Amino acid sequence: MMSKKYLATHPVAEALFKLCIIVFASWTFAVSLNVFLMPSDLFSGGLTGLIQIAMHYTNQTSWAAYLTLGNIFFVLNIPLLWLSFRRLGAKFTIYTVVAVAISTVILNYVPIQGVSDNPLLNAIMAGVLGGACSGLLIRYGMSMGGVEILLLVISRKTGYNIGPINMVLNGLILMAAGILFGWENALFSMISIYGSSRTIDMIHTNEQRLTVFIVTDKERAVVQSIQERIVRGVTVLDARGGFSQTSRHMLMIVVNRYEIYDLQLAVYEEDSQAFLNVIQSNQVIGAYLNREEQEKFQKERQITQQTD
Repeated sequence: MMSKKYLATHPVAEALFKLCIIVFASWTFAVSLNVFLMPSDLFSGGLTGLIQIAMHYTNQTSWAAYLTLGNIFFVLNIPLLWLSFRRLGAKFTIYTVVAVAISTVILNYVPIQGVSDNPLLNAIMAGVLGGACSGLLIRYGMSMGGVEILLLVISRKTGYNIGPINMVLNGLILMAAGILFGWENALFSMISIYGSSRTIDMIHTNEQRLTVFIVTDKERAVVQSIQERIVRGVTVLDARGGFSQTSRHMLMIVVNRYEIYDLQLAVYEEDSQAFLNVIQSNQVIGAYLNREEQEKFQKERQITQQTD
């Protein structure tokens, strides 16, 4: 928790910390593909899975040396990164561009060489490593690019759960894998994709709603700081310390899991002694803004402030 307090007041340290996360995640991503999946003809989900299928045909061409997984991954991410900038914001996109660029270099650097002939072991290890990579990046407000960007845009635009969409896409990849390399490979690939999704759930669940209680002596400054980073309603409750009998204020706010990191930074920017209690919310009923509605509200607020 001390690290979040420090990062909240030191933007350069926060950027360096995120860069370290990107480098670690990129290595993990490359190892999951080049060491465990590709040597066993197993398939990843999302964009990398589609690229693996395409490489089955491009490897037979004279351009095979240039059409590596890393190079194709970078090229196909260009339009997705433009979409990310338009819909998900500049900060998220900048870090994602860095992640895509570093991943491209490391994917081309790490040799495609397996360490085990056991396809089940390879599937499990690839799933855990790939899921850890994606979950870690999203947890800190970044992404490895790919179809994940498109799914996040759909989720924030509509508020719908993107799980079924991702399931359909991965199902098509598994069907193609079965046709090209045999259904046994497709089944092992399914184990890898499932392991990846479960690992992501352990680290970060994008659609999960959380209720956060914040005990602070600086409620006005904290509320303002929160609403500068995320657009969420905050309820101020009167509270009293059970031991000290001192009157204080407690803030209650409901957020998505992906907003927790920004919320913590916003709180500790104004009150390094604040106390946070995060509770999982099983159901949220009532007005709950998705990302598009948040951006619209923020623009309207800026216009109102300029005209006053």
